[in-house]
Amino acid sequence: PIVDTLNVYLAARAALAAVKAFNEARGSEVIAALAFPGMGTGTGKMHPLVSARQLRYAYEEASGLRGKGDNNLSRLIRRERKLKMIPGENEREE
Repeated sequence: PIVDTLNVYLAARAALAAVKAFNEARGSEVIAALAFPGMGTGTGKMHPLVSARQLRYAYEEASGLRGKGDNNLSRLIRRERKLKMIPGENEREE
């Protein structure tokens, strides 16, 4: 079980980085789509909303929408806690 981990986020971030590197190395032959169906929600037992949040965050970070250059440790700790929470359960938006 990977319930209280960031494994989905980390795996998605690694996959997106690999696709980006591949696409930059290739001229016309690129990967145009990537799917993560229910990542971590089967045998990993992660709540689907937690998995979706971690996948979205990895995508937003990889696409440059957030997270770049963040060196504030307390902010990183809050983000980690938020990425492990089920949306709507005792959370405040940052």
